[in-house]
Amino acid sequence: MMQIAEAFVDAAERQAAGGASLEQVLPQLRAMDVDSFGELLLRMPDPRWPSLSALLPAAPKEDMDRQLTGDTGVSLLQKSARFIRSLEHNTLVHTGRPLHGARILEYGYGYGRLTRMLLRYSDPAAIFGCDVAQRSLDWAAEFRLPGTYALVEELPSKLPFGGASFDVIYAFSVFTHLSERVTRAAINLLAGALSANGLLAVTIRPAGFWKVAGNMSADDIAQKMTEHAQAGFAFVPHSKDFGKTSMSFAWLRREFPELDIVGYDWAMNDAQQIVVYLRPNWRRGCAERI
Repeated sequence: MMQIAEAFVDAAERQAAGGASLEQVLPQLRAMDVDSFGELLLRMPDPRWPSLSALLPAAPKEDMDRQLTGDTGVSLLQKSARFIRSLEHNTLVHTGRPLHGARILEYGYGYGRLTRMLLRYSDPAAIFGCDVAQRSLDWAAEFRLPGTYALVEELPSKLPFGGASFDVIYAFSVFTHLSERVTRAAINLLAGALSANGLLAVTIRPAGFWKVAGNMSADDIAQKMTEHAQAGFAFVPHSKDFGKTSMSFAWLRREFPELDIVGYDWAMNDAQQIVVYLRPNWRRGCAERI
């Protein structure tokens, strides 16, 4: 962590030691850059900052990171920070408002790898997460994730937040694993939960994913790439609705005509997760050019 960033952490620790709440110390921590903020969360709890450690969420063990994502430590943090920077940038570009202070929902938050980094932008009252797995609720309690967390149906018909709307909704590495019927249901549901000036971000896999998917014969790879080219959607199930998935921009446009693709992003160190940014199509973006 950069020395200048540690100065902000030290100041926040003094506030926390004096009885300040998480909401009261967050403005100090938000002066940090994204990577340093993420590194601080990665260190929690840290004996150097005991009072702050009691307020911030605890970090998962490295073996848990590796088991769930295939990566860990600084390498995984770089991917997380890269996505958060992309989300911050595209929120401002496509909505005209900053991510700071936004009401944010992560669909499929898992163990909170990305959700915890939202504290750099919004207070816990504006942070929401839902997941199909009970273990995600257990992890939210275990790691003391600030925010509101709930279960959602595997084939979702409603969000578990009483009809609330959100300024930003994202699903990272979710629709890269779901069947066509669940993908349709979930994206339609999320589109309906966007605020009037809202932004939806989802990650998808390109056709080339099948070449590196593993445990597939050459014939199976060719078949899935053909399905992707012809239908725009290819899926290999591990169970009825969960497995490996690729989809095209054309499929998204065809299936969700009420949404515009206004931008996309990707990272060289995570090339199989293309972030697609979508908005309600009452406002035309660059959909025709992508």
